[in-house]
Amino acid sequence: MKRRRTSPSANPKERHYARVLLEEACEAYDSGDLNTAVRCFRRSAALGSVEAKVNLGNLYSTGEGVAKNTLLAKQLYRSAFRQGSAYGATALGSQYRNEGKTKLAKVWYRRAAAMGEEWAREYMADLPD
Repeated sequence: MKRRRTSPSANPKERHYARVLLEEACEAYDSGDLNTAVRCFRRSAALGSVEAKVNLGNLYSTGEGVAKNTLLAKQLYRSAFRQGSAYGATALGSQYRNEGKTKLAKVWYRRAAAMGEEWAREYMADLPD
């Protein structure tokens, strides 16, 4: 799971707690404890962690540890993007690509690429014109 900087929050204690929860979620995921991972990702995401939102979105996208819910995955990715996460835009592009919606995938990959996300450029190059 990705462990990147937690998004800014007005409250430093909340930022710290969101980061602690994100780390706990990643460790739980890596050890196979999906229940704890999901619980901690949800709590961290609720505190504004864009990384937790993207990771939780990934779980909902695949149905790993939760009931598959691509609508909720896309909502989480969009929320992360609105907080400035290029990874949220990339993940949303990938979700649309997986759904066969290449025009929407390109839109989101372009947004991520404009934010400096190299993977998005590579993914966009792989899509048909």
